[in-house]
Amino acid sequence: MIRKLNEYKNLAKNTLLFSLGTLGSTVISFFLVMIYTRYLTTSEYGMIDLINTTISLVVPVITLQITEAVFRFVMDEAIDKQKLISTAIYFVCISTFLFFITTIYFGRKYMPKEVVSLFYLLVVINAIIRVQTAFVKGLKRIKTLVTADILSSIFMAIMILIFLVKLQVGITGYFIAIIISWIFKSSILCFKERMYNYLISPFDKNLLKQMLRYSVFLIPNAIIWWVVNVSDRYLLAYFLGVEAVGIYAVSYKIPQLLSIPTMIFYQAWQISAVESYKSENRDQVYTNVFTVYLALLMISLSIFLPLLKPLTSILFSSSFYESWKYASFLLFGTVFSALSSFSGTVYIASKESKGALLTSSIAALINAGVNIILIPVWGIYAASFSTFLAYFIMWVARMQHIKRFANVRLNLKKFIVSFFITVLQMLTLYVSLSRFELFAIHTTALVLILVIFRREVINLIKIGTDLGREVIKFRVYTK
Repeated sequence: MIRKLNEYKNLAKNTLLFSLGTLGSTVISFFLVMIYTRYLTTSEYGMIDLINTTISLVVPVITLQITEAVFRFVMDEAIDKQKLISTAIYFVCISTFLFFITTIYFGRKYMPKEVVSLFYLLVVINAIIRVQTAFVKGLKRIKTLVTADILSSIFMAIMILIFLVKLQVGITGYFIAIIISWIFKSSILCFKERMYNYLISPFDKNLLKQMLRYSVFLIPNAIIWWVVNVSDRYLLAYFLGVEAVGIYAVSYKIPQLLSIPTMIFYQAWQISAVESYKSENRDQVYTNVFTVYLALLMISLSIFLPLLKPLTSILFSSSFYESWKYASFLLFGTVFSALSSFSGTVYIASKESKGALLTSSIAALINAGVNIILIPVWGIYAASFSTFLAYFIMWVARMQHIKRFANVRLNLKKFIVSFFITVLQMLTLYVSLSRFELFAIHTTALVLILVIFRREVINLIKIGTDLGREVIKFRVYTK
């Protein structure tokens, strides 16, 4: 129970600031998905998703997860900030160059010719932006991140409208627009925080070794998260074709709406978890925040499930309508991904990255096994189900393992009952019922969940009030 909101002031403030950037950029990106589904075929969108998926794997691996070390080390007072960012940037430039010269043959062989050079440029820019973002977030310059996110999202929307809608240059135009907007975002971070002054600092080999000793155990973890989250695209492409990848990629979009509050919270909680890790009331703080977070997720899940069909019909073209069928499992997957990430912050705070690797490995094996066995039989349903199952098992494993470092307590009764209610809600989506029956069922389910988490709802209202005060302060400060 959260009784003293003053202890959570920094978390509330950071949550507010991150929400400004995340909400703005997410609304814009969702608007862009509506454009993608109208100006790209399912095959084209599937190819774009496969390339983006490849980038999400390549960058953490070739940079040896140095961005995670940048975020964690920049929060240590004893670390020289100038040497930290310059060393990380130099290392990223070298590693991406080595990646280019060692893989260009395969890139030309397996990728469409028109996007090969764009792919490598995207890898370099993405790697640099990750380092910049981790550095700025570690310094707690949240307003800089918010500004960069919002402005770059608006700029990207303009570029997409120019290249995809006006010029209609398809996949090539999409990636050119992304590259220009990423360069724009990198420039904002660089000039806003005057990073160009830091690059004159010498490359520090000893500091790099320290960072890599921390981040090296996160490399397998990053690969495993990739396996759990997006590797199913490749199996879908192999067994069913890129059209299935396009449908599956769109089915992720509505669950991404549910992930908005989780992304906002996670970014803020990362900072607070590290700051409060050594405090005497650490376990109580972690448990209080977790309980309210779980309530928010289950309430949101109950609200989003009945909206799947109407939102899909409104937002996407008819050729992508069937994507709602696979989104229900992905909504559950989003919830347990968020809970797993919350548990994972304990590993960040304690610098025990081996635990993240262990628990993620279990989930990856389950995800890969279910996909390989069931996709040929169950199709896209298997991919969405395996994602849910993997995140669920990852969360259970982490809740047990993190007890070595922090005792985060779970009200098992509340969780089981609310989970059972939402599963029943999901099942009604696949049964022929009248609108009145569906409305009655989903309204009753939501009311029951609100009753189950009534104390947490009261705490959420209190937190909302506290955030309101921060909004007023933020407006006054920015005038």
